[in-house]
Amino acid sequence: MTDQGHWMVMLQRVFYPVLAIVGIPCKYDDFCFCLLWLSQTDFLDFLRFYVQFCLLCHFLNDFSFLFSANVVTFLIFLKRNCMLSKSSTYYLMAISVADTLVLIFIVVLEITLKYHTVEPYWSWDPWCSLRDIFNYGAHNASTWLVVSFTVERFVAINTLSLKTKLCTPRCAIIVIITVYSCSHLFAIPYYWSNKSSFNASDHEMLWACVYNQEATDFYVHTLVWSQTVLVYILPFIIIFSLNGLTLRQIVHSNKVHNDPNLPHKCAIYFRSKKRKSMVLLITVSMSFALLSVTRFITQIILRTAFYGVNRNDYSIPINVAADIGTMLGLSNAAVNMYLYACTQSKFRRELVSCIKLTISSSLMPSGDFTLISRPPKEEEKRWAREIVSRQLNSEKNLQSFTELQNDSSPLNISYHFLAGFPVQKQKYLTVGLSSVKRKKGNYLLETLNSIFTQSSDEELKEMVVVVLLADFDKDWNIQVVKDISLRFPHHVLKGHLMVIHAPQEQYPHLEGLKRNFNDAPDRVYFRSKQNVDYAFLFNFCANLSHYYVMIEDDVLCSKNFFTSIKKFLTSRKDSFWVTLEFSKLGYIGKLYHSSDLPRLAQFLFLFYQEMPCDWLLGHFRALLAQKEVIRFRPSLFQHVGLYSSFQGTKNHLKDNDFEENPSDIPDNPPADIFTNITQFEKYTANKAYDNGEDYFWGKSPSPGSYFTIVLHKPAMLSRVLILSGSQDRMKDKLQSAEVEQGTKPVMLENRVECSHYIKLGDFVDGHFEKNNIEGSTNSPVSCLRIVVTKKQEDWVIIRRINLWIKKKT
Repeated sequence: MTDQGHWMVMLQRVFYPVLAIVGIPCKYDDFCFCLLWLSQTDFLDFLRFYVQFCLLCHFLNDFSFLFSANVVTFLIFLKRNCMLSKSSTYYLMAISVADTLVLIFIVVLEITLKYHTVEPYWSWDPWCSLRDIFNYGAHNASTWLVVSFTVERFVAINTLSLKTKLCTPRCAIIVIITVYSCSHLFAIPYYWSNKSSFNASDHEMLWACVYNQEATDFYVHTLVWSQTVLVYILPFIIIFSLNGLTLRQIVHSNKVHNDPNLPHKCAIYFRSKKRKSMVLLITVSMSFALLSVTRFITQIILRTAFYGVNRNDYSIPINVAADIGTMLGLSNAAVNMYLYACTQSKFRRELVSCIKLTISSSLMPSGDFTLISRPPKEEEKRWAREIVSRQLNSEKNLQSFTELQNDSSPLNISYHFLAGFPVQKQKYLTVGLSSVKRKKGNYLLETLNSIFTQSSDEELKEMVVVVLLADFDKDWNIQVVKDISLRFPHHVLKGHLMVIHAPQEQYPHLEGLKRNFNDAPDRVYFRSKQNVDYAFLFNFCANLSHYYVMIEDDVLCSKNFFTSIKKFLTSRKDSFWVTLEFSKLGYIGKLYHSSDLPRLAQFLFLFYQEMPCDWLLGHFRALLAQKEVIRFRPSLFQHVGLYSSFQGTKNHLKDNDFEENPSDIPDNPPADIFTNITQFEKYTANKAYDNGEDYFWGKSPSPGSYFTIVLHKPAMLSRVLILSGSQDRMKDKLQSAEVEQGTKPVMLENRVECSHYIKLGDFVDGHFEKNNIEGSTNSPVSCLRIVVTKKQEDWVIIRRINLWIKKKT
């Protein structure tokens, strides 16, 4: 039965255009006009298809985003923070692109149009020969990207040792490029499967793209079976096997985490973390497998028992089943956005946010609302006050965030978003602080004021400030949020400032805890709750930026502290560190990689009742193999609170290394240090260069002894400052030495050395300083070398080497 009136034909006539509308990103009326132009048929012949495919889309023109599933998915993962790892995000974006190509080449050009046009254009060469390369290339890529994602998630969930090597953004990009390339390379043999020829139809000679009858049986069988194995059999085996092994691992880990000796909250957290990872894996890979299983089975049957059957004869049940399988399989290319929205709460919130924003902008007159120029201060305050009022008073507008969307968020916590907006793009730095009601004094507003006034507009674009109001007094929280919105409306509206709160029911038991160190019960309660406060804060901030610095709510910041931090991070770009310290007081100014925050949050949460927070932070650093403190000087944060948040007792702690307006902070670009001066104990050469509080201390140097800094990248230096000796060891200074700058580095047996040097000057009383160095050479500098010119009996301390790079104009 080949009647075009068969219900299967009618179903496909409706199904495939709808599938294209749901999945293809475009302005649909323009897309339809393009198809009309390509068809080059009479308008009346094409009118039925145009009306079916375009009228609804033109009516929904302003809201086409509602149906552009793949492009919306791609843009949300690209522009929004969906709390997924970078590698997972890249895979999901690549799958969206591949699915779009499947819809364009297969669903629209290959299937949909054959029901509505006579295909004059795409039946000609070279398209007739090329189209199967694009069709199968897109389909292969879509399939194997899902397989690659399944493998990546399997490794991330089950194999921690391989996770750090294989589940990285760089590895994901390499795999994606390889899959796309190989998918189209494997489709090249299809170039010879079809050919263009004239076909007689209703007394007209029309071009038709037909199967190449001259193809050999070996060629055809090889092509058919290789595609069947490549796209159906092998992916199914991999996906089902890995998902089965992962499910087994989840069940096993659940048994472990049900151990009665494990704390209740910890068990919940471990199970929840695994469950969330499994949901994401199943959403992508198992939905793909289940939607494709019908086509998988029918293709095997067609290739064996019904090989050569007329595929247009719908009186044969296998043909109906095979086409239904094809419809289900191709629907994979359009439904991922809806699957993510159903299973991933963070993605769902971002999707709803995008839809609301687009609808609002479509309905709002173009001149009604603009932020091109900064509004008057009173208008800012009114907007901020209205936003905060809605966030505080409306359950509908109160945003709760559950931070367990990927492997990186350890605590299943819901947060109340009290003021500000979620960041749309990952920042460079998050400044986090927790605040509770004090018996005496309130320094929070002044601390925030110091952060903002000591930062430039350019610096504020790269950072976000997060305040956790951790007090259980709701009235106090509400009043503080109102005060913040009135004092800093511009920063609230700009997204520089977020205020959050974790409800009391999220906290573990805080009463009757063991009294380590013989602390009083009220002190145990205070420090234990403080540990949980910071765990919740770290957990929330894990994906907001690349780095995180913690401060207290009663500090003063130095001028341009952000730039000082960024310079210090750049200078240590190639070195290992866990914690960098920008103050020597407690946990003020402790800086972490944001990627370490999930572990740190878990660490504080697990040991919250054991000891104070600053002690735990020290143990965390040591456990991750950073043995020594790495501290920047001068300190960038100063404690100013007179009364402690615990019992209101007086607190006179001050950091005597703090400078509110520090002199020009050096750049000290990444470099390697080489010296033949024998070091004393732990006073290594790199300590003279890293802007920390330690220094290099070496035994008596002799003439020709050197101390060489080899920059990783040549740079135009503008200034050099070198200080030797110390206040308590004034004799241990360089008594006779000169400084040289070098170019043309070469590799020697055990070090790197420059082959050409120019003398910059001599040490005077143990110090060397030279400005405007760029005027003495036109070449970037690769090396800076200190050379001892006379023997000295005393040892030598080099306590500081500072380099400044010429600013680009």
